[in-house]
Amino acid sequence: MNFKEQLEQLSQQVAERKNHVVNEEMTKQSLIIPFIQLLGYDIFNPLEVRPEYSADFAKKKGARVDYAIFNDNDASIFIEAKTVNESLEKYNSQLAYYFNATHQLKLAILTNGVEYYFFTDLNVTNVMDESPFLRFNILSITDESLKILEQIRKQNFNTKLISALAEELVYKKDLDTAISRLLKDPNNDFIRFVIKDVFPTRITATVIDKFRPMVKKSILDSIEMIYHERVEGATKQTSDLKTPTSLTRNRNKKPTVAQITNEEITSSDSIKTANPTELAIDEVAVTVEEQIIEQSSIEPSETDMEVYQCVKNILSLEKYDAAELGFHAAPNCFNIYFKNTADSILKLYFTDSSSYIVIPLSIDDIAKRIGNLLRYEQDSNFNSTKIHIDNVQDTYKLARLIIQRVKTLQTNSTGI
Repeated sequence: MNFKEQLEQLSQQVAERKNHVVNEEMTKQSLIIPFIQLLGYDIFNPLEVRPEYSADFAKKKGARVDYAIFNDNDASIFIEAKTVNESLEKYNSQLAYYFNATHQLKLAILTNGVEYYFFTDLNVTNVMDESPFLRFNILSITDESLKILEQIRKQNFNTKLISALAEELVYKKDLDTAISRLLKDPNNDFIRFVIKDVFPTRITATVIDKFRPMVKKSILDSIEMIYHERVEGATKQTSDLKTPTSLTRNRNKKPTVAQITNEEITSSDSIKTANPTELAIDEVAVTVEEQIIEQSSIEPSETDMEVYQCVKNILSLEKYDAAELGFHAAPNCFNIYFKNTADSILKLYFTDSSSYIVIPLSIDDIAKRIGNLLRYEQDSNFNSTKIHIDNVQDTYKLARLIIQRVKTLQTNSTGI
């Protein structure tokens, strides 16, 4: 089991335990100590982990940090623990006192066993920054948090690399915020820069005001175009769909193993072999997709499977695990879901006169994210919206909606 898998396992354990934890000591024992162990430190060895540590700040009565972690005989990480679900914001100054009194220290963590705030001294050497460079929720593991945690592990620990990663995270966030603000509400200097090659004469305040709405619209259109280019690029690499496929519902033709890519076959957890590539396609007993097909009330059509592949392509761009997707075929309806059948991402419906997709989002959300790309209407039978489609490739026009729906389902499942 690799580190990411171990972290995901601990995440599941924390989700199960947290509602039964009622005080700080239980938080330490049930949630925080397993985290320290996951990083590779021996909690029973005082050469590596010392609870209630007070060496450099003992002059202040009762001042003890909950855990000091040692690397090469030096205190390298302080961890201050609070009760699960307790807000961490008001305890920054307490941790800063410990940090500032220990000059070789470069990393301090404030945690309630679910949320982890990571601090260092980017602004002034040996003075803990006011804001954490990383806020990590163990119930929602991100790529950036995984990258930091990998570096904090005992086997990888390096203060210079941690500081470099922290600096990159902080400045990247600031740049993201600045660029996002600029794109949403471009200032005069930005508009002047953009239009200087378009408008040949002198650019006055009146000219800037005239171009402002056009620049805003061009920004939105450009972002949309870049995103669709990324989706189309993924399609060319991972899908055999070369021309728009009409939406037909022929259930007499069962999807075959050959329609599932070799990459999916060799990565499937259900295939237990030392060298999966040696297996001929027709010798593979059961793939992940076939297991789902067997659980469906009827066989999915080729069109169903092509739409399913489109959704997988879209989510792969956002680094979602395809193993968390599933589908269920029923007469005139094909449900693509996230983790369990009740958490529908979208449903594909067929009638005599049309084909449409239903996504459980409000019509306002639909309008905001797809504009005039497709025709849509409120579904009178459900709290959702019908989106009419003409071919399989229209699924890619729903990319922003599909990603938003999965984010909503993730948030609901973790309770954060």
